Amino acid sequence: MRLRLHKLVTIASASRPSRRIPKGRFIDRIRVYVRGGGGGQGCLRYGGIGGRGGDVVVTAHARWSSLAAIARRDSQRFIAGSGKNVTYNNKIGKQGTNEIIEVPVGTVVYDGYGNVIGDLDVDGSRLTVATGGEGGSAMLEKYSGAKGERKMITLEMKTIADVGLVGFPNAGKSTLLKALSSADPKVADYPFTTVRPQVGVLQYEKLDFRLVLADVPGLVEGASENKGMGHRFLRHIERTRVLLFVVDIHGFQLKSTDPFRSAIKTVEILERELELHSKELAFHPCILAVNKMDTDGSEELFSDLKMMLDERTVPTIKTPRFHSIIGISAKTKEGLLELKDTLRQCFMSLH
Repeated sequence: MRLRLHKLVTIASASRPSRRIPKGRFIDRIRVYVRGGGGGQGCLRYGGIGGRGGDVVVTAHARWSSLAAIARRDSQRFIAGSGKNVTYNNKIGKQGTNEIIEVPVGTVVYDGYGNVIGDLDVDGSRLTVATGGEGGSAMLEKYSGAKGERKMITLEMKTIADVGLVGFPNAGKSTLLKALSSADPKVADYPFTTVRPQVGVLQYEKLDFRLVLADVPGLVEGASENKGMGHRFLRHIERTRVLLFVVDIHGFQLKSTDPFRSAIKTVEILERELELHSKELAFHPCILAVNKMDTDGSEELFSDLKMMLDERTVPTIKTPRFHSIIGISAKTKEGLLELKDTLRQCFMSLH
């Protein structure tokens, strides 16, 4: 009975079963150990060259949407096969097998010191992260094969999209993404319904044109100090070409103990938090979508907001960056045709 149990454990271990990570959990950053295979042994008696050790290769594949598959492994150790030794019948040892790590398109690879060593932003792109050791050679009188390269690396996924949606919780970003695209994000009347980046496709059927939209969890004031969802998910809009600010015309208040922020103050805070995260994001072309225009008092508030922005009465806001300021209702779809056309024009102007 003990023997059978041991075999079951051994088989389970060999197949690298999944760790207890909830299904659907989004993982966009993970640290792993990689080691190239050792070189095969040369032989004084037979001559010849031992096989080179296999490499550890990271490759981008469109079928993956997060790094969860890697996190679910029993071990985050990726070790390539060793090269074969020289034998009487094989004077040239066979190369060790490569170890392949499949990751989502848009994954950035860092070394143990935080330096970027590769950016896999195209489907099928590959990066060797640990090379195998050379085989032993009788001709060089180095009979022992060299050890493979070994190191710790960090894999960080960054979603690739054309347009990035940015806004406070409950601004209506998820509702807007659902209205504009085929995505089906969670929508509810409470903050932080988006707890992982959501991606949708806005299709312009008559023009044979489309835009990929990315919605990240809502920012809050102080995100740069890791309040709320912090800046963890902002990396997913770093690759976007256009930013779409989504602001509630009636302002925002996360909790009753937090200060109320008007729509104009919300825009100011979003600008500041983006700039604190990345100086480059502060200069992305941007469209301001003022949401919930179907509610009472929205027209007057929208008029005041546009006047303040047009007259540059808020010096902390870089108002020239806004390509357009559009009033919308993601719920009733008011203004969405104008928003779609504006997004397309803004994106096309970059090419």
